[in-house]
Amino acid sequence: MVRDWSVYTLTIDPKELPIFLFFAFSIFLRYKSSRFDNPLIMTTKENLITRLNTALEAEYGAAIQYITHAAMMTGPEYDSIIKELLIHSQEEMQHAVTLSEQIVFLGGTPSMDVKKRHTSNDSQEMLEYDLKGEENAIIMYKDLIKQAEALQEYGLRRILEDILIMEEEHKRDLMTSLNK
Repeated sequence: MVRDWSVYTLTIDPKELPIFLFFAFSIFLRYKSSRFDNPLIMTTKENLITRLNTALEAEYGAAIQYITHAAMMTGPEYDSIIKELLIHSQEEMQHAVTLSEQIVFLGGTPSMDVKKRHTSNDSQEMLEYDLKGEENAIIMYKDLIKQAEALQEYGLRRILEDILIMEEEHKRDLMTSLNK
């Protein structure tokens, strides 16, 4: 069977060419931005630095939250998770160091702000807060990995993947402790 491809030929009136190009470019931009969960995210180095600083602030907050929760938890049933929370805190600070180095490498200035975190007097609720923080971090790092990839920052992407792996491990530890 032979197809007649002339049926698919597009002819454009020269007067309508600017309108056609505008719509074609709009479709291209929509496709390009659809690779991200949020199409409003502009993939620029400046935006990446801003988002890395947001991650940095979250890491500072997570480290503080883990230290606080480890100090406030009571009861022998929490002994093993208390030790794990202190390890998590140290790992979150290492993430902060790594993010700071990458922000500087990209030409930015690391933030010194700390993301507000939650605490409680109830040990189970503290662990729930910690778990929610890890779930948010996982979402954030997956999005940052996509953005680094789009900007062809492959070394940064690899570093962010390593951080993501640790955040997923933290989530598993907390889920085990919460019997989930």
